[in-house]
Amino acid sequence: MSSPHTWNLLCSGVSSEDAAVLLQGMMKWKKVKSQLMSSTSCSSGAPHSMRYRLLCCACKHCADAVPYLHCAWRLKVLVCQEAATVDMHELGDHHCRARTPSNSCITLRQRHFIKELARENLVPMRIRHALGPKFGIRPAALPSLRTVQNIVHHFRRTRLGGNDKRKAIMEAVRASAFSGRDGDHDAFTFTSTYDGSVVPEVGNGSDARPFLVGMTTKALLRNSARDPGTFVLHLDATFKLITSQLQREHCAAALVALRCMYARVNGAELQVKFVLGDADKAQHKAFHDVFADRSFTYLMCFYHVVAKLRERSRGLSSELSALVYKGVYDLQFARSEAEFVEQKEAMLKEWAGHADLTAFTAYVKAQRQLRELAVLPHTARLLACCGHRSMALPRFSLAPTCPSTLQTRTRGLRRRGLLSENVLTRSSIDFLLGDADPELVHVRAVPPMRTFVPELSHTREDMAITAQFGVHYARMEVESQPRIGWPVDLHTAYCPCKYHFKMGYCCHLLFAQQSRSVVDESGEETLVNRKRVQKWGARRTLATHFSVYRKE
Repeated sequence: MSSPHTWNLLCSGVSSEDAAVLLQGMMKWKKVKSQLMSSTSCSSGAPHSMRYRLLCCACKHCADAVPYLHCAWRLKVLVCQEAATVDMHELGDHHCRARTPSNSCITLRQRHFIKELARENLVPMRIRHALGPKFGIRPAALPSLRTVQNIVHHFRRTRLGGNDKRKAIMEAVRASAFSGRDGDHDAFTFTSTYDGSVVPEVGNGSDARPFLVGMTTKALLRNSARDPGTFVLHLDATFKLITSQLQREHCAAALVALRCMYARVNGAELQVKFVLGDADKAQHKAFHDVFADRSFTYLMCFYHVVAKLRERSRGLSSELSALVYKGVYDLQFARSEAEFVEQKEAMLKEWAGHADLTAFTAYVKAQRQLRELAVLPHTARLLACCGHRSMALPRFSLAPTCPSTLQTRTRGLRRRGLLSENVLTRSSIDFLLGDADPELVHVRAVPPMRTFVPELSHTREDMAITAQFGVHYARMEVESQPRIGWPVDLHTAYCPCKYHFKMGYCCHLLFAQQSRSVVDESGEETLVNRKRVQKWGARRTLATHFSVYRKE
């Protein structure tokens, strides 16, 4: 039966790359139908299939021009599966001729490139950024991250074995189960339940039989056998908590399995004093159930506090939003509990003076967050990750160390002249009062300039990306700075700034240590150079006097 519509032929027998370029030049569209059917677009006598796609208008200007009627424009795309040619037919006209950016189409070459990088285990975000330099695509014209994710996940699921077959996963888990004869760096699996033959049981992911598998090594478990006051147990979920179906019982089963395995390997119970968890009630209650016989302090990750603030402050003006963030960051950098309570009362009192913050203030008062602010589909791949982390086990540090990001920031501030030493002269009041301690270095810090970036909708420091700080973290480096600069004590490695109090290290301390040759550019302590260096002018004077004496 013939079609009741009169389709106009746009192109016939073009390649998929040319068709993608043609689609990208059209107005914004969306796909409403995609199915396989018998091919009618080529002259081949052998029976084969073609891909039938139907596109309709998704342009915002057409919807605004005639809001009570759908746009009549349609596009029929026929892709021959044998010859890889494309035919396009158009029907109807747009309500408005104004153009909006169209969807970024993935060409066949780009799709092959994405699959090659997916085979090398690159994440979709890196693959998306790699498309720009490879095909000369502007950042604004790159395909969406969701599009790249769909291609990568489909390829891994269908070609690389990244599926959820329970039989294959169960065999891998049981083959790597803990036996007691494992090496220190051999990754093994463990579960919360075992059958009669001491074989781990693996569920299917349902509510009745949850899928719960733990992976670790003996070296990783033995690394935590130390004084509980020297470390913080971090509970972190790598999935979205708001969409997770994880309940209190699931978290409790995972913690019980971890506690039992720790006791089997180390021969002692797991001792915990500080716990840092997510903003999840199930996780919080499960930990209190499992470790009810222990005395510990449960802390909440500051990231979740900021995420909630960002979610709740979207409707506020920029001035009120900055006021809210300033108050919360001041609480984060409070030096004591008394100062925390005092700043919290002052913050809520200041918020009460703004009518637009009434609902927001009521929400904050009802939360527990401000009171706790102190501080498998691929089983084989996860097992390999455990083994790698066990072999590359970092040294457990009991004292704060200088991170690489802070080294980069200190280097950038010093090059721009924003960090300088305030040398006390003999005629200064501070020198006469006896404050000129040789172990005390006065470091004066100047905050770097910030410029507004329209693409990011916020300001950014004029420095390298790896050396940039946010507004509030940068504010803690210079807030309440004395007139003569921060008095940095090299003997005790102490700086009175708020950033050092919270992080244990700061750019002022690193700058003072580098200026006195205590550490090198990488933050490593160096030996004292005891070589005597004479001034060139003194040697020249001595040689002149010696020559005159010989002449006489």
